[in-house]
Amino acid sequence: MTTTKQKRIAGYVRVSTAGQADSGLGMDDQNEKITGWCKLHDAQLVECIEDAGMSAKSMDRPGLQRIIALAKAKKIDAVLVKKLDRLTRRLSHMVYLVEVLTANGVALISVMDGVDTSTGAGRLVIGMLGVVAQWEREEISERTADASRQMMQRGTAVGSIAPVGFTIGKDRKLVKDHTGGLVMCIVTAGVERGDTVAAITGAVAAA
Repeated sequence: MTTTKQKRIAGYVRVSTAGQADSGLGMDDQNEKITGWCKLHDAQLVECIEDAGMSAKSMDRPGLQRIIALAKAKKIDAVLVKKLDRLTRRLSHMVYLVEVLTANGVALISVMDGVDTSTGAGRLVIGMLGVVAQWEREEISERTADASRQMMQRGTAVGSIAPVGFTIGKDRKLVKDHTGGLVMCIVTAGVERGDTVAAITGAVAAA
């Protein structure tokens, strides 16, 4: 008679504010959901890791890094959370985490969201999240490019460095600089001579 190996689970709980962490209410509820799921599915809760009073905006959380380390060390079979937003609220971060976990044979399970990346349906949901995340990145990139073009057309500086031949004046308006032509001549001559970048930069600074 063969016995089924227990799934090794690392639970993860997080609350955003110090007040929630001190009261323990948010943490207790998440812990109960995780322990209850493990009992229902006869899974071994290896460790329940907490990030108390930590924002989901950053990946730089001790508990989250511990989860990643356990996955890479092959010490767990799945990461269990009450809801996906306990891990992160950013799609790009979620996609990254799932990629890391999947690469190490670790599933991500959310009790309330009904997501389990060890199943086809769970992978489909995460795949859709990845598509949305990519779309968001492209949308942001396009909006940023459009805004930059409009600023340049209006003669407004984009960023902290002015184009060659201009300086940044009042209200961030671009002002023509008479030294711009000289700078271009120095750079062009340096390139034609095969000077190094350092040499060209030094010549411009000394002009």
